[in-house]
Amino acid sequence: MKYIIKKGEHFSQFTWNRLWPFVPNIIRGKIKFGHECGTAYVTQPGWNKLTGISSARIHKNSVRIVWQPAGYQMVRVAFYAYINGKRHIIELGTISTNYDWPYKIVMAEMNYSVTIGFYRATLFGRHVYPRFRCFPYFGGRSTAPADINITIN
Repeated sequence: MKYIIKKGEHFSQFTWNRLWPFVPNIIRGKIKFGHECGTAYVTQPGWNKLTGISSARIHKNSVRIVWQPAGYQMVRVAFYAYINGKRHIIELGTISTNYDWPYKIVMAEMNYSVTIGFYRATLFGRHVYPRFRCFPYFGGRSTAPADINITIN
């Protein structure tokens, strides 16, 4: 599914898959960043949300893959989790845009784990119900400086 975050916005445009927000404790697929993601610098840097799994209280218990521009056709990716209301960020590494990267997010009984490409990280956490899919979101306070294209299959 292709997600587009328009210039000046935080949220990606509506897609039909948002009508089925509940997910199992594992999601997997492939992620592809548009080339503009590597150069989408903003004045207030932060982590842009890509996809993930959340409880009904996203800032209490959730796990997500997040990203930042890293320069010419590259993005930095990280594992970003809220566990009992405390935020944890583990930077995973740098990947190229315009390439299909396999990913997997697991919200297991006693831990959260993320894999993207050849990077992997795990944190202690707990299984939450219900589980919702997190969709692409740009910034915290910053909005997208250009149209951002991300494909998640």
